[in-house]
Amino acid sequence: MVIVAFSSIRPFIALFPAVGRRLRNPEAGKKYALWNRLLSQSIDAFELKHPYSTVFEFSSHDTFTRILDDPPHFGFKEEDESARGRGIWVDHLHPTSAVHAVLAREIEEFLRKQPQNYATKTPPLKNKEP
Repeated sequence: MVIVAFSSIRPFIALFPAVGRRLRNPEAGKKYALWNRLLSQSIDAFELKHPYSTVFEFSSHDTFTRILDDPPHFGFKEEDESARGRGIWVDHLHPTSAVHAVLAREIEEFLRKQPQNYATKTPPLKNKEP
């Protein structure tokens, strides 16, 4: 069994065009950072309970950080960072297809870097007599 878990991008909710000034403070993202930390802990616990599973944690949070910190590096304009209907955001909350393409490339690169021995983590076969 192979499982890929994605961490939330929510700590960047303050950068979404939908968010007003009241959420643009350092305290706003703490609960989302806690979510990501608990997700990582849950992934670790799941992997311990399921030794024949291979679990990968991909951080969409990290990818969005890089996109929003340096939009031109990913082919976007600086002003796209928080503007609706531009290169990064379709509307007040949803990323564009171009951002999804960046995420897809990052996920593919991440998976290609993983060891290929996950297929060997299979439970022992049990022979049953007819």
